[in-house]
This record gives sequence, C-alpha cells and structure tokens, in this order.
Amino acid sequence: MSDLDPLKFRSELADAVIRYASAILPRGIPKTARLARAFEDLLASEKESFVTEAFLEALPDFEKARSLADLVADGTLDAKWSGMRETGFPSLYERRLHRHQEAAIGKGLRGENYLVSTGTGSGKTECFLYPLVDGLLRDPNLHEPGVRAILIYPLNALATDQIQNRIAPLILQQLGDPGITFGRYTGQTRSNANRQALAAELLDNEALCQALGIRDTVPESWKLSREEMLESPPHILVTNYAMLEHILLLPRNAKLLDRSRLRLIVLDEIHTYVGAQAIEVAFLLRKLKTRLGLAQKTCNALAPAPASTSTAWICWPNSLANYSVLHSAQGKRASYAAGVKRTPSCASVRAPLYRRPIGFAPAQR
Repeated sequence: MSDLDPLKFRSELADAVIRYASAILPRGIPKTARLARAFEDLLASEKESFVTEAFLEALPDFEKARSLADLVADGTLDAKWSGMRETGFPSLYERRLHRHQEAAIGKGLRGENYLVSTGTGSGKTECFLYPLVDGLLRDPNLHEPGVRAILIYPLNALATDQIQNRIAPLILQQLGDPGITFGRYTGQTRSNANRQALAAELLDNEALCQALGIRDTVPESWKLSREEMLESPPHILVTNYAMLEHILLLPRNAKLLDRSRLRLIVLDEIHTYVGAQAIEVAFLLRKLKTRLGLAQKTCNALAPAPASTSTAWICWPNSLANYSVLHSAQGKRASYAAGVKRTPSCASVRAPLYRRPIGFAPAQR
C-alpha cells in the first residue's frame, strides 16, 4: 500500500478489508465456495462504503518573526552565524524564524528557564539548540574540553536521531565545524568499541554521510567512543535519564563530569515523564546538581502541554528559577504566541522542585 497517494491508498485499504472479511468463509465445500464467491461479490459492490472518502485539511503556518541574519545584524546572535552563507546555507540563514523560536532564543540568551509546548515539526529543537550553540560560539575557552550542556532524551532512538539529523548538521555542516564538540553517551555507545570501529560503522551509512558531507573521516568534533569522551568530555553531552544515573553512580564514568562547566540542561519530550518516572528524574536532576556543586533552587511550573503537542524543558542549572511557557501560534491562536499574553491554558506558576516533581505539567492533561 502507498501512503503518498491518498486516493490509491483508500482503494488499496478497501481491497485489504474485503480480503480480510472474505477469508472467514471456508472454500473446500461446494456450497460454501459458492457462498464465499457471492459474499465477495457483495463486498466488491459495496467497496466504496468500507473506507471514507479522502479529505484535505489546511493548516495555517506558524507566525513568523525575524531571521538568523536579522538577529546577527542587531547583535542578538554571535557574528559567527554569518558563516552559514559561506558553507552553502544562505537560505536557512535568511529564512524567517517562527515567533516562538525567536522568543525562545531571547530567553535562552538571557539565561532564563523556559518550557516549549508546540506541535510536532514546528522547530522545537531550534528553540534550545540555537541559544545553546550561540553561547558556545561566544565561549572564550571553547578549546578546553568539558560538558557545557546536557541534553536528556527519554529514548535512545530520539537521542540518535537528534545527534545525527539536527546537532551534527548544524555544527559540522551549516556552521563549518567551529570547534564545538558533541557526543552521545547512551547504552548504544558500546563500552568496548574504539573510535576507529565506530567511525567505520558511521561511514557505512551512505545517506547520513552524504547529508553531512562526510567522505573518508568523521570530524574530531564528533566524539564517538566512550573512551574519548571520558578523556576529553564533549561540550554537548547527549544522553538519556537512565544513562545519566549510571554516569553519576559508576566511578569509571566520573571523568565525564570532572571538568564540567554546565550551563544548560535540556529535557526533551518532557511530557513523557509522568508518575514515578517523573519523580525519579526530578531526584536525578538534584543529584546532578549536588555532584556538580550547584545550589538547590526553585523552578517555575508551567501550563500543562496538550497531548497533541511535543515539549522541551530548558533550564540553566545555576538558577533553577522562573521558567516560562512558550506556545507556538498558528492562525488565530497568535494572540498568545510565545507566552506574550496569558490565557487559561498558558499560565506561569511558581513551585519548588522538592514540592512537586517535574512531571506534574503533562500529568494534568
């Protein structure tokens, strides 16, 4: 069946339903065989009623704001972003951002904590990736190793997808490899594999190498093995909450955070953390702060995210206080885009972490 042509898909789906419905009748006995053929003819005559007709749904685009080029011109973003023109991405550099993306960039650059609640495919990753990368581009000690940001995902598949399809293209290709290092430290990063073996596996992925412009070698900025990440911790550490627990508990992983200068924690897909798991992650974050000697402070709770949206929680560990909600805007809903106006479904609430786990927001949906 094809999911690209809706009319063809409808016809093939109806044929599949007819085959399934007619399969219940035995065919070995003459009487039942004739009955089966009559039943099939009846189903075929009513084929159009098995599946509803296809319909079109028009979705308005997200409200637009300024482009990366505009933000560089007024000094909001670092001038190194202009290198996207030389690396062959002028259209991306000059393309206007969504309003909630610009609002998130502004909050991130001011060191504010915020939660992004927006539809799938609306550029949520850029809401934390752009301010994160901009801060690293401005770092005068970028040549020194050490974790500056931890990106926590609920699933290994999400972590792999983000590092291969979002982080690596931005840093290695679009920005021309400015010296920002990144690595994935999950259960899929085998403990006994060296960089050469992992690089060979990566180079076997022709589609990925072609998308990233990689030919014979994987750039050193992309930390592949656990060994090299422990010896020279990446600036951006991509992991999941279970592996973060192992990093904090096991002595052999201690070197990963020894030279840490943690500035940013990102919990992507935060709406998946509910119940006991949410409590576990809340305590895990406090354990991380204790391990790094960061003060225990409060953080702001935000409006619950509807089940139809995806969310990300971005916080600055030295000031876990006041994080606000950012909603995307489509069509007439633009009145409360980026948390500009408060509505019953978009309100900022203050609550200390020790009184309520981080999973409280989606638990209310």
